[in-house]
Amino acid sequence: MKNIFLIIIASLLSIQLMGQATVSIQQVEGAVPGSGLNVPVTANFSSVTGGVSAFTFYISFDSNVFTFTGLANLALSGIEYSINGSNQIIVQCVGAQSNLNGKLFDLVFNYNGWNSAITFGDQSQVADKNANIVPTTFNSGYVHMVDATPALAAANVIANAGQTVDAAVTTTGFYNVAGFNIEIQLANASVINGNVTVVNKNAALTGDFTTNYQNGVIYIAWTKSITGGIISLANGSKLFDLQFSFAGGNSTVNFNTTYSKIFKNLPSYPPFAGVTFTNGSIVELALNSTNQTVNLGDNTSFGVTATGVSSYQWQVSTNGGANFTALTNTAPYSSVTTATMNITGAIAAMNGYKYRCVVQPGNVTSSAATLSVNPLTVNIKVILQGAFNGTNMNTILNTSNYLPKVQPYNSAPWNYSGTETVASIPNANVVDWVLVELRTGTASGTVVGKKAGFVLKNGSIVGLDGVSPLTFPTLDMANYYIVVRHRNHLAIMSSSAQPLNSVSTLYDFSTATSKAYGTNPMASLTGGVFGMWGGDINANGNVRFNGSNNDRTSLFSAIGNSVVFGYLNTDVNMNGNARFNGSSNDRTAIFGYVGNSVIISQVP
Repeated sequence: MKNIFLIIIASLLSIQLMGQATVSIQQVEGAVPGSGLNVPVTANFSSVTGGVSAFTFYISFDSNVFTFTGLANLALSGIEYSINGSNQIIVQCVGAQSNLNGKLFDLVFNYNGWNSAITFGDQSQVADKNANIVPTTFNSGYVHMVDATPALAAANVIANAGQTVDAAVTTTGFYNVAGFNIEIQLANASVINGNVTVVNKNAALTGDFTTNYQNGVIYIAWTKSITGGIISLANGSKLFDLQFSFAGGNSTVNFNTTYSKIFKNLPSYPPFAGVTFTNGSIVELALNSTNQTVNLGDNTSFGVTATGVSSYQWQVSTNGGANFTALTNTAPYSSVTTATMNITGAIAAMNGYKYRCVVQPGNVTSSAATLSVNPLTVNIKVILQGAFNGTNMNTILNTSNYLPKVQPYNSAPWNYSGTETVASIPNANVVDWVLVELRTGTASGTVVGKKAGFVLKNGSIVGLDGVSPLTFPTLDMANYYIVVRHRNHLAIMSSSAQPLNSVSTLYDFSTATSKAYGTNPMASLTGGVFGMWGGDINANGNVRFNGSNNDRTSLFSAIGNSVVFGYLNTDVNMNGNARFNGSSNDRTAIFGYVGNSVIISQVP
């Protein structure tokens, strides 16, 4: 009897020493689908004398509801896990020696929706430091779906005419759903070119899915498959896209709330009550500023029109549309993230630039518009002394077909490499070719542009069309000195820098000698007219009848006593022939211009 009593006492003592343990998994109510769901596993080892040396948990779950991704927030070192099939995790720890009272770790899942128990298997156990199995209470957990009312929303779509459009239908509160019927109506069916189809269907919508489009109305129905479970989707998930060719214009996208239903997971699939529907729209992104032409220094703007735009970003292409880059609010640009982008002070480099706007939502790009900047214009008049006839200038070289079709200033001393060429002389009033250069200062090193053109009988210098003033497309509006050169006349330069832009005012050298730079820069002709000194046959920058390198000797050296016809630098009086003696000879013309004086060009 005494022995039996001692055995009972020893057994009770052993039980007391071994103690109890509790391990629990959290119970989650109202979970919302989404990645990274943490389900804590807690433990109470406080009554286990000496602590715990090891544990093994077999934890099962519904793999349709969860995808296990790992453990987090480990309370003990040495905790490891392995996967047993698709729906069971084995978590083990050896040598913990802990009296932990609190969370052991978190199970981390990607949560796909709906409900699942998270249970401990029968093989789960806890051992004390002596490797004795500790009596343990295992409390399983669960995750229950949030109880919500579904909602559908049609996207607000912005598009360009001719574009293929995907208009999304998204959902919130789409939990425990077995099917739906949806009718969507386009208030303006003419925005659609052809048919509407359903594309990019959510992969969860397995089962019976049908669509039909007629006269601006699209019908969509889905019922879960017989073997598949009801589905739940994260808030903001896309159900499908309505795809169509956009013809242009605007239309609302309206749900027929009488016909449209979302069904529960109950026998005969009764519909949810209180489903909300948000209508959408289809809006054309219109570029309301077409191609524009402005003068240098002008202000202008480009704009787009569309409703429902959340953001704007204007872009520019400097290479004809091959590449576009985003603009910033840096001069000359401003308001580059608004519907209307402004340009303040157009410059020459912007000629041909293309502009477009990218808007959100949808990352939709407008068509591009081109900016044309009218070039810098030089509007001037000069008179050539050699061609002056008392009223205007003769056109004998033109009427005699002596004028070349290619500019004649590609040799020394001009060395101009321009490629100005015409198929024929464009105007009967053309007298000859001239070379015009622009300078930012008086020195020769300040030349910023050169252009060959024609001088007409009235003195106007024009471009290759024979009508329009010369232009310099690469130069910006500024003050420039204007230099005019001719093959056998002394060059002249404006007495001061002139303000030039796309519509430059006339600068007429012929009205006063003071219009040209320097001392005695032009010859005084009859009728109060002033012109470029003629007779510089050797193009050395001065005209002289006697002395070293005089033009009379250059004339004789070139032609002797012959009479030569054609386009000749020796043709001082520009009558189509060069001669040293005889009627209207060029030797006499030189003496008539300068006598025994030496006239030097005043152009530095």
